[in-house]
Amino acid sequence: MSLSLLRSPELHRGAVCLAAIGALILLMVFYSVVSGAVRRADAQRRAEVQLQAAARAAADARFAARPVFIIQSQSRTPPRYVPRAVAFRTAN
Repeated sequence: MSLSLLRSPELHRGAVCLAAIGALILLMVFYSVVSGAVRRADAQRRAEVQLQAAARAAADARFAARPVFIIQSQSRTPPRYVPRAVAFRTAN
């Protein structure tokens, strides 16, 4: 290449255009990678929410299937706090 060819404005415009196209391609690749990662994270989050909901529903169903017994028992030990009469003195 001759020195006069390197100074031509068409060559500079072509280099700038080529750099712009390369930058646009890199931007599209980056966007594609980030978009795929976001989609994958969203799908994983939804699956986790559904799994938690299914586990909660299974636990609720297991609890609902158990029979409930009401046991009324008399306690053999007296309560620790028994209210009693207290004499109050008035202030002088």
